[in-house]
Amino acid sequence: MLLFRVTIVIVTCSVLAACTPIFEVVPTGTLGDGVQFEVYADVQRAKRHRRALTHIGIYEYEKAWGGAREPVWLLEGKRRLERIVYGKVPKGFEESMQAVPLVTGTTYYVKLDDSRGGAAIAKFTIASNGNVVAEAI
Repeated sequence: MLLFRVTIVIVTCSVLAACTPIFEVVPTGTLGDGVQFEVYADVQRAKRHRRALTHIGIYEYEKAWGGAREPVWLLEGKRRLERIVYGKVPKGFEESMQAVPLVTGTTYYVKLDDSRGGAAIAKFTIASNGNVVAEAI
């Protein structure tokens, strides 16, 4: 009986995990040339994400709070995007908060949501030379 219950729990968890699509967002670029977010369908970055994004949020990251703190740019809409450039509103999106200038030495958190309930998150820091440095979450 215990084996049956364990099997049911494993199958249920597998089905639920399969219903929540996860995709990858990769912060790149520099303050001078533009901070960009590349959107991929998988963590291997083999192909681009094909679903429409519905929410784009960039937040200042605060270790003491354990995550996102203050938003620095928020967008809502519905459109498939392969790349997002910080501060440039993509076609099909509207700003719910205008972009605040990014600051060197500060760590940020990006969160994207798609039309099927999937999400992608990434953490990055703007180095003293202006380069984007992606970090593990």
